[in-house]
Amino acid sequence: MKHLWLATLSLVCASSAHAFTCADAQKIVLNLPQATLDSLSISTVDYEDTASFVQSKPLVSSAELITRSYVSTEGPYEQLWCKLKSQEAVSSTLKVTALGSPHACALVQEQVLEAALQEHYGTETAHPSLKDLGISLLEDKDFKTGSQWAPSQLIVKKTASGVELQATRLTSPTWVPVFGGMNYCKTISPQGARQLIAEASAQHEETPFNSYQTQRVEWQLGGIFGKQSALFYFKDSIESTISKAKGIYIISPGGEIPATAMSGLAEALSDKGFATFIVQYPKDLAILDTVSGRGNAALNLAERLKHHPESIQSVDFSSLQPLAIHLFGHSLGGATLGSEVIKPLEQSSVAQIVLYGTAQFVKMPGQTPLSHRPLALLFGEHDGLSHGSIPGFLKNYGLSYQADDFSPHASPDEAAIVYQQL
Repeated sequence: MKHLWLATLSLVCASSAHAFTCADAQKIVLNLPQATLDSLSISTVDYEDTASFVQSKPLVSSAELITRSYVSTEGPYEQLWCKLKSQEAVSSTLKVTALGSPHACALVQEQVLEAALQEHYGTETAHPSLKDLGISLLEDKDFKTGSQWAPSQLIVKKTASGVELQATRLTSPTWVPVFGGMNYCKTISPQGARQLIAEASAQHEETPFNSYQTQRVEWQLGGIFGKQSALFYFKDSIESTISKAKGIYIISPGGEIPATAMSGLAEALSDKGFATFIVQYPKDLAILDTVSGRGNAALNLAERLKHHPESIQSVDFSSLQPLAIHLFGHSLGGATLGSEVIKPLEQSSVAQIVLYGTAQFVKMPGQTPLSHRPLALLFGEHDGLSHGSIPGFLKNYGLSYQADDFSPHASPDEAAIVYQQL
């Protein structure tokens, strides 16, 4: 079985892997003869903000079809929002007959998930189906007006047996003035599909990572806050792993992602010689620690490893004190590390923060962000940071990159900040 870290991070390694755009979604929805699709030029315009996307409309002529695309990271899984033309509008424009009824957005979602499933397990061996992994696809949730569809999200429902996904859809007949002939879909994106498949496969396999073991470690917080905890990964023995470590990685999982779903990444980092921890957040939501006043667990663990390793129960981590600590935050787990970004370097226990799939950054009121903090942003296929969409306050600090190759261009005052592609 492919390691989960590949499923978690493969999207930053090669944009060609599992590439899927709204142009592909358009072909699925149309259900037209292949010869017709081959003769039709279908392209996609990507939008970086929801306002511009909402105002846009797809276009079709006898020579081309232009779809509109936006990637949202608001939910537990990244979403692909597509504004497509309806089968009726395209077939009447091209004067062709469809093969049958137009396909639902659910079929688009199914094909994205099937591609992620194939990518995760590879082609050499048999692998479980979506159903085996507990992933169910419901019929589309239809909306009657754009004002209803625009604020909607891909519907994700966790169940006892797995997870249910329901795409949202808006269609309109061609006779409607201005807004006629539309077929809008909100589905899971390729990146979101990889994340979901990684989580589901980790829970499906009884022993997904045979070579590694985990040790739960805890540390007590003061007052009414109780304990925080993390999973420590080791191979032969805990003592051997600690003694040979060349550095430390603390992984902060994204929203509603259990710690075990990041096991593949932890194993990969351990293989490279890092003492690796995955934080366990309440209800798998990093934000709950932050808003409750407990303080972010990943940051707390870093402080304790650097200054008070004796306060961590179950394992003696004192020999790790001199080592550099790196924080890896995914999605919401990265956003909640934003408070660390604004701390001066000399006051921090962290050598570097790596943010992946984190489109929003936390700014603490009254403080200046990016105080010489080494920060790496991993660019992916649709991680919310690509395509020139750098958060505004980063732009204010003279940072930019070339959209084609993500080359770093930092101002002299912020030279400590680096962009890197994994």
